[in-house]
Amino acid sequence: MRRVRPVTLVVALSAILLSAGCAAPPPYVFHSGEFNRASPTFATGPLNIDSVIICYNKSGTKPEIVANMASAECARFNKKARFEQQSLDYCPLSTPIAAIYACDGPL
Repeated sequence: MRRVRPVTLVVALSAILLSAGCAAPPPYVFHSGEFNRASPTFATGPLNIDSVIICYNKSGTKPEIVANMASAECARFNKKARFEQQSLDYCPLSTPIAAIYACDGPL
């Protein structure tokens, strides 16, 4: 029976982990305090919003997808999304860019 050398095993596992780490995660809506059980909106979601933050990784996400997500989130509250700015202050390193949209008036 042939044995696998430890060096070969380490190199193969490293290659698998590194290639999996290169895949960009999908964009998502950032909710501050989403998992804070002391929050009054825990498990029910907000009743009204003034802005929405979309976290994404620019290497795997098109701007149209981010804009559509912001529009859909604001539309849940009968509002229209308007782009304000991008920031690196809100999102984790896997999705470092935060696109901040204001949710204005009725549709």
